[in-house]
Amino acid sequence: MKVRVISDMPVYHNGKRYEKGTEFSIAKDYFRTDIFEELVDDTETEEETEKKSKK
Repeated sequence: MKVRVISDMPVYHNGKRYEKGTEFSIAKDYFRTDIFEELVDDTETEEETEKKSKK
């Protein structure tokens, strides 16, 4: 999942340091609402596009 750091403290993940405002991908298991903001992907998957075209 794609996230943005909202914590004032730097976040260390997989040996890398991420400052506030940095966007990167993490596994859903590591997501915490006090540290990260989830970035919603507004692009459709192929399946969603197919369902709309069948209607």
